[in-house]
Amino acid sequence: MEILIGFRISDLFQLFKQNNFAISPQQVPKLQSLAFTGSRSSIYYQKEKKRFAHQIINTEIKNPPIFILGHWRSGTTFFHQLLSLDEQFNYPTVFEVYNPHNFLITEPLLKEKLQKMDAQKRPMDNVSIKPTDPAEEEFAISAFTLKSPVLGWAFPRNERYYDRYINLIGLPANDINKWKASYVYFLKKLSFQDKRPLLLKSPPNTARSHFLRALFPQAKFIHIYRNPYTVYQSTEKLYRETVRKFHMQKGLDSDTLSDRIINRYKDMYDQFFADQPDIPDENYFEICFEQLQTDFEGIFYKLYQHFNWAGFDKFKQQLHSYLGSNKSYQKTKHQPISEDIIKKINEKWTKSFERWNYPFQ
Repeated sequence: MEILIGFRISDLFQLFKQNNFAISPQQVPKLQSLAFTGSRSSIYYQKEKKRFAHQIINTEIKNPPIFILGHWRSGTTFFHQLLSLDEQFNYPTVFEVYNPHNFLITEPLLKEKLQKMDAQKRPMDNVSIKPTDPAEEEFAISAFTLKSPVLGWAFPRNERYYDRYINLIGLPANDINKWKASYVYFLKKLSFQDKRPLLLKSPPNTARSHFLRALFPQAKFIHIYRNPYTVYQSTEKLYRETVRKFHMQKGLDSDTLSDRIINRYKDMYDQFFADQPDIPDENYFEICFEQLQTDFEGIFYKLYQHFNWAGFDKFKQQLHSYLGSNKSYQKTKHQPISEDIIKKINEKWTKSFERWNYPFQ
């Protein structure tokens, strides 16, 4: 999916201007498609605003959101899909995060078509995904604010600039206020017609719990961690096989990309380790991805007990049904990590190894 597909035409212009209109020649044909989707998004945005803006603003998010935290490729998507099987939760769909400005208008028009669309496999992990499946709201927030690390996927030469928005620390007050207002507005849109508690998953939120608790003091946080070496391998594969397809300009060389992955992880978890102790114990639950894979029912039982959620028996049936229907899933294989990269990971990700008791190579 093209990550810029949900942007309004005016925001696309501002984004390209922000990047000095530095576009690779082979990506120029994409501009015609983006001009079309951007114009369509703008038109439907005006229609939705005229019809629903007042109601959205007055929508109250009555139930504290549930935030799933964890670095990219730590199992957050898989966990999000599993927990979303429980009908007591609401969540943003793939269609909604890629059409954030107008889904209240466009989704009803395309409802039957979306439900009939076949699932597509993601190239980095072979996970099947449909437009109605749960998705990460970060893509929607990037379209609302132009302040998101995922924009570095489109403009890799400016990736460090966009990485500032992983933890939001040290940004001008106006930028932070815009991010907060846009985030709340998107959640209000999701809650406008569905009042169930929101189940949200966005890897950058791993470094934003301070801001999220300020917005939602009683929010619940579920953090998933995974063997750091596997996270690196899978993240590198994500960039190699998926993210590069989003590039609007020449990508990074392999050494620079490796350093970016390592530094981004460090920045994210330095902030997470600093902020996590301030989350009340009753609102925080931590999961080891490797343990989840070997004991789905046991981990979810502990989760439901911790947050005093009802309905575990019904969810357990849905869980086993879903897992049973996906027995044919084939795990992806990763390339070995060089000794040089292992050394950098060991030096910069030391806290993760020590906290979660993973052995160093």
